[in-house]
Amino acid sequence: MLLLHVEQIYISRTMTSLANKLERESASMKDSEKWYNMIHKVHPSLRAVNEKEYEPSLVSIGPYHHGSQNLQEMEKYKVRMLHLLLVRTKKSLENYMEFMRGIKEEALRYYASDIMMDGDKFVEMMIVDGCFILEFLRTVREKPNRDKFIFNMNLLMPDIFRDLVLFENQLPLSVLSKLFELTKAETETFAQLINEFVKHFCVHYIGEKEEPSLDTDEIKNSQHLLHLVYLACNRSSARKKPKEYTIYDVGALTKIGTERNFQFIKSATTLVEFGVVFKKAEKGAKLRDITFTKNGGVLKIPQLMISDRTETIFRNLVAYEKYIENSDFTDYLFFMDCLINSPKDVELLRHRGIIENMLGDDEYVSLMFNKICSYVVTEISTDSDFDELCQDINEYSARRLNKWMAKLWHQYFSSPWSFISVFAAFVLLGLTTVQTVFSIISYTNPKQS
Repeated sequence: MLLLHVEQIYISRTMTSLANKLERESASMKDSEKWYNMIHKVHPSLRAVNEKEYEPSLVSIGPYHHGSQNLQEMEKYKVRMLHLLLVRTKKSLENYMEFMRGIKEEALRYYASDIMMDGDKFVEMMIVDGCFILEFLRTVREKPNRDKFIFNMNLLMPDIFRDLVLFENQLPLSVLSKLFELTKAETETFAQLINEFVKHFCVHYIGEKEEPSLDTDEIKNSQHLLHLVYLACNRSSARKKPKEYTIYDVGALTKIGTERNFQFIKSATTLVEFGVVFKKAEKGAKLRDITFTKNGGVLKIPQLMISDRTETIFRNLVAYEKYIENSDFTDYLFFMDCLINSPKDVELLRHRGIIENMLGDDEYVSLMFNKICSYVVTEISTDSDFDELCQDINEYSARRLNKWMAKLWHQYFSSPWSFISVFAAFVLLGLTTVQTVFSIISYTNPKQS
């Protein structure tokens, strides 16, 4: 009887604990329409391909990498910056602590993994990291100032920018927005500060030729800095609403399940042999504004700058996209991966102005694209622009006449010398034909000749 009573107590406590967990989860879902768009840790299968591209090299932001031994040097600079901010705003640390305690639960709900930090420790981290980000963005806007930052800004800026867009290295944008209100100058707005960050990042680290700008609603509904970069990079002049999806393991180029086969395209060098002409898209085109003209076989692709930060940025954008209901950016990388199979493909695209290789190593760029989508499952809509684009390219390259014309042009008209040789051959053939005709006339009508 006693054993039965103990068992009933255990079951009751277990049910109570489970009920509490369900209640907290329900509250979290009610508090945010986009409860599923949280700050996750990178999936192990993605991390295993190139772990260092997801890890901060200089500064930790948020709880996931807080306390990492190799990032401690930067912690003292963050505290110094907080001190300067307190002096400038004439507020005490307790003002910030009290304010942040009020939004601590909201901030915690953004993180998908459990945070092993006590309440005030988490609040302190949010204040130090949040104020560091805001002061860093202000310094970028106002141009580097050594006295303000207390370290060599020009040297460390690229590493800081890199670390600020890592998927696991994020603070909720709502926290930054609220901290901004405590620290802002009279004429300063949060939207202006954020847009300065987005413009600087996209121009210097993505290679955008025109400065992107996000509207107030986009900023208000964004989750973190990486989300802002994603919105800026993932724009297109026109998109169709997806209907049916084809799911692929992009890394292995293996179809997982679909009612209709998606048509993979050939590499860039092979497509040239089939008559496809590669051209750089007009200035102002976004990354995904890729077009193909079926009549002339012209494939226009916006220019893409490749630097030593590109792989990190792309990998973290893909990691983020896996947790939202979209795969547009992954589809773009998948398309580029199809075009690039070897350094020769990179060389061709570089000569056409489509790839701006800041590294000078075509083999590195080729390997990057070949590996960047490894172990990534993407959903390519069978009604999307990329699906239709690949169909059009494959239909064009399947025509025998286009292949023959491409070979003719490649062999005989690809350089001035080959053109001169062909022209000379035609002139010689013409003269020989004329001479033959006159010889025949002479033979058949000797009197007339």
